Amino acid sequence: MFELTPEERDIIIRTVLGEAAGESPEGRAAVIHVILNRALSDRFPGNPAEVATQGSDGRYAQFSAWNDTGSGGNRIPRTVTPEDASYREVSALLDQVLGGEIP
Repeated sequence: MFELTPEERDIIIRTVLGEAAGESPEGRAAVIHVILNRALSDRFPGNPAEVATQGSDGRYAQFSAWNDTGSGGNRIPRTVTPEDASYREVSALLDQVLGGEIP
């Protein structure tokens, strides 16, 4: 489906955590699917990482986690690290979604 660079994976993982940090694995996988489905649509950028950060250079991003905290965003995408357990969990979910294991 998509061949992601390490940087693109990182952006998707950070987006999922910012949007669905308290959600179940199924909820987090759903956010991954939203990003990927939008990238397949001609209404959005064709790159999933660009979908995830679309609008983040302005006041309102496509995914609110990337907004400034005063505009409904949060710090998770900017503070989570690859060493965090939640980051590793979403990375594994991303692999499962991309591999077709989680439809």
